[in-house]
Amino acid sequence: MRLSEAIATGRHLIEHPSAATFCRCAIGMGLAAIGCDYQNSSFGSLALVTAEAKWPWLKQMCDNPKQSWTNKISLWFWDVEWGTMTLDELIDRVRAVEPPEPESAETPEVLTLAEELASIT
Repeated sequence: MRLSEAIATGRHLIEHPSAATFCRCAIGMGLAAIGCDYQNSSFGSLALVTAEAKWPWLKQMCDNPKQSWTNKISLWFWDVEWGTMTLDELIDRVRAVEPPEPESAETPEVLTLAEELASIT
């Protein structure tokens, strides 16, 4: 799942969003959507490590060579919290900068009904 999709899904899972911690910011929303809910944890660094493992591009430097995408998205969430940006705008910005989801190396085998029946008998 791409981070933008995860944030859009996870926005409904975080009870008290907060830009002050990775556990309950936009990145925390993304983590909640994939089953890693840290919103009641004081371990923001664990949420950060988990997010950067799931979406490695977050560690890359963004348009500011001293700032990673993780930091940039966190700053955008402060804008959401201050009311100068909506969460939908943040999601659109993430969607614009994130890489496409890699296609699975394996294509699942799809059998026709006749092939399935033939394999059973």
